[in-house]
Amino acid sequence: MGFSHLPTYREQADSMIPGRPEAIVFACDGTLMDTHACVRHALDAVFQRRGRLCSDEIHEGVVGLSIPAMAVVLTSILCADADRLAGELLTAVIDHVPVAATALPGAVEIVTLAASDLPVAIASNSPRPLLNASLTHGGLLDLVHVTIAADEVPGPKPAPDVYLAACRRLDVAPHRALAIEDSPVGVTAARAAGLTVLTVGPRTRGSRAHVDHLDNPALLRRICEISAPEPDLVS
Repeated sequence: MGFSHLPTYREQADSMIPGRPEAIVFACDGTLMDTHACVRHALDAVFQRRGRLCSDEIHEGVVGLSIPAMAVVLTSILCADADRLAGELLTAVIDHVPVAATALPGAVEIVTLAASDLPVAIASNSPRPLLNASLTHGGLLDLVHVTIAADEVPGPKPAPDVYLAACRRLDVAPHRALAIEDSPVGVTAARAAGLTVLTVGPRTRGSRAHVDHLDNPALLRRICEISAPEPDLVS
């Protein structure tokens, strides 16, 4: 009777993060921060204001989109102005961050490890006020070198702009950087920008390089490896 091969740490590590990236760019919502309840609260509030209920199908359909993109999707459903909807959504999400947003398990640890010796950025599909509110609440804002918000670039994810901007600010070529992403929309953006992608969480399960959670011990060990200074070579 044969035994199935269990991957060694080295095999797991190399499949998650091949080579030695020169920088790491994290997504925010769903990757580092759990703001799911905040978005759900905002959607429910916008619908209830108009005497409607937001279905699970509608909620799942806008996950990962920027707030303006969410508003565009909702215009035909609610027969309302997109700019007004976007303003209502943003206000409701920000107001709910202190109530319901949390840093995901392993988020602070992995960002701290990565930033100890690597340039690290956060590239988010949130506008700047929401991004700052989330990162401040989660204790992450002061841990990274660069943060890029969706309203600071020409196009939000799935366009590559936030990732390209992050790499420019870090002074790293995109093909030399690693993106850590939780949503299909974000994965599309990172790959379009030319970054290597490690996916995390249930919505990207099935990707070649994937972990279920950031506190995966093999991932944390791999981050320690690539963030440690390379030894000087003696001729």
